[in-house]
Amino acid sequence: MPVHFIRLHIMTTFKKVLSVTVSNAITAATRKDIGARKAAQVAYDLAIKEGHHWTQWIAVDKEHDGHKSTATAELRASLQMARLKGMGAAIVKLANTPTKALSEARKTEKREAGKLLCRYMCADRDAMRLRQDAAYRDSKSKKAPQQPKGEATEAAPAKQVGVTKEIELLNRVNKIAQGKETPEYDVVAVTAALAALVKLVNTPVEPKH
Repeated sequence: MPVHFIRLHIMTTFKKVLSVTVSNAITAATRKDIGARKAAQVAYDLAIKEGHHWTQWIAVDKEHDGHKSTATAELRASLQMARLKGMGAAIVKLANTPTKALSEARKTEKREAGKLLCRYMCADRDAMRLRQDAAYRDSKSKKAPQQPKGEATEAAPAKQVGVTKEIELLNRVNKIAQGKETPEYDVVAVTAALAALVKLVNTPVEPKH
């Protein structure tokens, strides 16, 4: 008696209505983000009013984009501590604890906190520079170069069955990159690379036996 194999297609059902809980969480996150941005603007304006310069946010004895740091070790430590305090008392304590005295898990946590602090310091540096360096401000306000033909910056659809999630992820990264006001990397290069990845994911291959 022949055996008949039945292929089952499992359909994934996604919720189509946003709950009040999720909606409120998104609203709260947006308000906090807007509030943080406004607070940062006030802080930068106050720093300039009190006589600070964007080059003081460059690490001591280092250069950035051809500009030397004008910070002292004391000022650098104060700027970092101001950010650390904003990250919470636990992070301040962690930063002041010798790394050798920490467990492996805490060492990882301290390392990640250090990376976040670095991103904050770089963002502060660039935000201050936008206010004080006219040439830099003009360069950022210019329209970004157009991508080569075939490397569109717009979201690309999935052209194959089964790759929707991959394409959505790549498009999401693309949108985040293009939305950065002070990017830490070459947005044009990243966009081109993402476009190439989208094309690659959308290209079918013969199954290997």
